Formats: sequence, structure tokens, C-alpha cells
Amino acid sequence: LFRDNRFVGSDRIGDENKLSLGVTNRWIEDNGFERQRVSIGQAVYFADRKVQLPGIAYEDRKDAQSDVSPYALEYEYRFNRDWRATSDFNWDPDSRSTRSGSAMVHYQPEDEPGKVINAGYRYRNDQVRYDQTTGRWSVGGGDYTYPDGTVIKDYYKIQQHDFSVIWPVVPQWSAIARWQYDYNRDRTLEAFGGFEYDNCCWKLRLINRYWVDYDESTQEIPQNEKGDRGVFLQIVLKGLGGVVGQKVESFLDKGIQGYREREDQAF
Repeated sequence: LFRDNRFVGSDRIGDENKLSLGVTNRWIEDNGFERQRVSIGQAVYFADRKVQLPGIAYEDRKDAQSDVSPYALEYEYRFNRDWRATSDFNWDPDSRSTRSGSAMVHYQPEDEPGKVINAGYRYRNDQVRYDQTTGRWSVGGGDYTYPDGTVIKDYYKIQQHDFSVIWPVVPQWSAIARWQYDYNRDRTLEAFGGFEYDNCCWKLRLINRYWVDYDESTQEIPQNEKGDRGVFLQIVLKGLGGVVGQKVESFLDKGIQGYREREDQAF
């Protein structure tokens, strides 16, 4: 609702004339503990969004001509200071359907932030597809046929689970793992596992990772079908600001909710 540009990257700037409105309600107990929070928002448009992806006319997209955006809803409930559940949904009043949503259960003890467990689910109903033959985009008809004749129904929809964990095994040693799986395409998008050694002066991580270069903004099939494998090493020198292996830091930060809070507490 509050992004400056609805496209990813600076090569395409979306035209927008809108007013975004949102409200948040929080339930805070007498001891200052926030038990739950709910937010809802919507954008009101004063003009059609004529800038679209190549091959798509804004006249073909109802959402580019609608006077309002889908409702954006977020909810968080804290069972205690260790467990919380979060969810978010985008509900389209024109089609009366959920366009996207997610739900996540997160465990991270307040007095032991080094322990992290996440279990989540994501859903997206997208009608925009990339035509590999013409190299252009179109609206609707989300099925895709592979060269061998295999048909994937609703190829551009997303139904994914996401599990991740960081857990101390013995003093100074922790296990790290993540598994992200797409049910709609019946494949693993990312899976990694490894260990971390941590002492007073330095920290070492060794991670074995499989991932798909999956770009949800382009959905270009040749790119999104390719899987890569790699073994990554990271060394952190505490107090000196020296880090060898920034790529490890990047995919752990993006892939594991609570990782950043864990690192902030460690120093």
C-alpha cells in the first residue's frame, strides 16, 4: 500500500495517483506485554494504472482500472514471550476472493534468542503469465506446457510451505536448516542445512544449499526452472567487523525469520 513503486527494480516506474489509508489496533496488557495486533488498509486510486509489463494493455486488467486496491490485512497473536503466530491476506473486493496470503508460527524464547523455529504457508493467486514462445506477458490462462507435453495447471499460482530452524546442539555448536517447497509445481525452491560454531572471538558457519533462482517479479520460466547447489563458508571476527562470506549472511537473514534478532542479541 505504501510502496513508492509497484514494480521491482528501477527499469520500470509505475504511474500512480492514489491515497493509502490504514489503521492498527493493539491489545496491550497491564504489564506492557502486547498480546495481539490487527491492521487493515486499502488504497484509493484517482487514475488508471497505464504502465504495465510488455505485452499487457492496462485495459485487459481489471485491477489496473479499479478505483480501490485489495484490502490488506495483518494479524499477530503472542501466546507468550516465546511463541507467536502471524498472518496476512490481500482480499479483492471486486472478485470477492483472496489474492494472496500467508501464515507463520514463530518460536524464539526471549531469554534464549539463539533458538529459532519457524513453520509457515504462503498462497498467491496470480493471473499474469509469461509466454516463452512470444517473450511477452498476458493475463489469464495460467497453465504451462513443457516441451515434453507435461501440463502444469495454474503454473503461476503459489502454494508453498516454509520450515526453518536454528537450534543449539551442544555448547558452542548449533544446527541450521531451511526447507521451502512449492506444492503447485511439486518441487523444492530452497533447502539448506549446516552448522555454526561460536566462541568468544569468532564464529564459523558451513552451509550446504540447494536453491532455485526464482524471481516472482519476472516469472520467466527458463530462469525459474534452474536449480543450483553450493557449499558456503562464513567466518565472523567479533569486535572487528570482519566478515568472510557475506552471501551466507544474506540468505540466512532473508530465509529465517528471527535470524536478525538472534544476531543482534549475540553481540
